[in-house]
Amino acid sequence: MRQYKRRLALCPDCRNCDLTCTSGYDAIIQYLNDGKRTCKEVEEFMKARASIEEKYAKDLMGLSKKTKKTYEQKCRDKEEADQNVNRNTNNTKQLEKLNAKAQQAKQNAEEADRLYQQNVTTLGKARDEWMKEHVKACEALERINFLRNTVWTHLNQLSQQCVTSDELYEEVRKSLEQCDVREDIEHFVNLRQTGDKPPAPVVYENFYSGQTGAPPSRLPPPIIR
Repeated sequence: MRQYKRRLALCPDCRNCDLTCTSGYDAIIQYLNDGKRTCKEVEEFMKARASIEEKYAKDLMGLSKKTKKTYEQKCRDKEEADQNVNRNTNNTKQLEKLNAKAQQAKQNAEEADRLYQQNVTTLGKARDEWMKEHVKACEALERINFLRNTVWTHLNQLSQQCVTSDELYEEVRKSLEQCDVREDIEHFVNLRQTGDKPPAPVVYENFYSGQTGAPPSRLPPPIIR
């Protein structure tokens, strides 16, 4: 909380700082970097949690399939025991063993059926919860509305900037309308001129004879404007 209050007071404090002071900027950058790091940690946590949930869902699905197979096998064992009882009705001892086996098979089948129904119910609840969370996540992560609002706001800013820029451009255009090319050139020449004659031509001078190779040419007439 102390750090938060310090950052809230950052803007008024900077008014008393030197123009080149970057303490406020550095604090804001540090704050944004901390937020970025926090978002990264949350992202990693969500990925790890999603991986765990995915593994749990696969294990739950596998358990449901396994209990279904067990249930079907117990039912087949019960049917086989019933058939053995019907085929061996003459031998009393054998019949008692088969009845006991059939009864045990019936109990096993009923227990397997109970576990199978229980796992199917649990899987159904997990599926419904996953569907709800999936829909919520899709709605939360949908970027279309966010992107639309962002672009809309940016365009409004650009439009306002264009209006401001056009006003400045109009001021420049008014200045350009007052510009006279000839007068501006004459003003520049009068202000910056170094003389009314161009530089003299360069003539050839022979080192040994001490004479020029050609008679000096006539100077051009002065520039008159």
